[in-house]
Amino acid sequence: MPFVSIILLHYNGIEPLNSCLYNLNKTKYPKERYEIVLVDNGSTDNSVKIIRKKYKKLKVLRIKKNIGFTGGNNFGISHILKEKKADYIALVSNDVFVDKNWLRYLVKAAEADEGIGACGPIIFNAADIVRSYGNSIDLLGREKVRTEMLEKEQVEPFYLPCCCIMIRRKVLEELEYPFDPGYFAYYEDVDLSWRIRLLGYRLMDVKRSKVIHKEKVTINVDYRRGNIYLFHNYKNKILTFRKNLRTPLQELLCVPIFFTILFKSVLFFLMGKWNLEYFSVFKYFFIPIKASKNIDKVSLKRQFGFFFNRF
Repeated sequence: MPFVSIILLHYNGIEPLNSCLYNLNKTKYPKERYEIVLVDNGSTDNSVKIIRKKYKKLKVLRIKKNIGFTGGNNFGISHILKEKKADYIALVSNDVFVDKNWLRYLVKAAEADEGIGACGPIIFNAADIVRSYGNSIDLLGREKVRTEMLEKEQVEPFYLPCCCIMIRRKVLEELEYPFDPGYFAYYEDVDLSWRIRLLGYRLMDVKRSKVIHKEKVTINVDYRRGNIYLFHNYKNKILTFRKNLRTPLQELLCVPIFFTILFKSVLFFLMGKWNLEYFSVFKYFFIPIKASKNIDKVSLKRQFGFFFNRF
């Protein structure tokens, strides 16, 4: 069986961490063929100290300060790639609860086709509503779940949410970087999935692999004090489109995004949900950026087809 390193990113809170680890340790996969690596992203409480007493063999990587979802996972991925032990690296957020067979089905799907760069499970929320399966984005970059695909056992999405994803090591070695270090959080899953596609790999959702995502356990967004979520989401969306689209598609599709964000930011400002400093998001339409790897090798027709689920 392939060896899988599971990165569990954590920041404060003993209850979600303890529940997630208890659940992960019930995974039905040969014990000697997977490991759980806890990446402590600058926690300021004693949650990791408590967990270390309970799980004495748990591998823990500590970061002095919180460097975000992207930075924390990049830190863990870099460590694992240097060891050259894992065939696959799985990312699991501490607010995710996995079915006991989640990993076995992801590995089975990936092993059946070397062209698959990453796999993801079907994701439910706490109310048992499907939150991710066959996900795609529209021309404005808005994310959507394709519930019409639920009757299929496997489906190729445009992107895989990174709260639970398994990526082939070879793919991570080919990428210039796993997550864009400038993103901190939000929309990083679309960017990563897009860049994996530009390398020529496919993505796959596996229905038999099931997880529950208790959203916003780790991050509590306070809309009343200026919506930092919206700022990072818009910023990263702009950068993702600019990095992963060739001219003239880049310019063509960024125009409606520009006016959509302008309208929403003015509206949120009038509602008191948007600070003046957040208007700096518009500079990301104009600053110099480096295009993603292999972008010139993908035809304009295929890039445009991404938005219509024609991969």
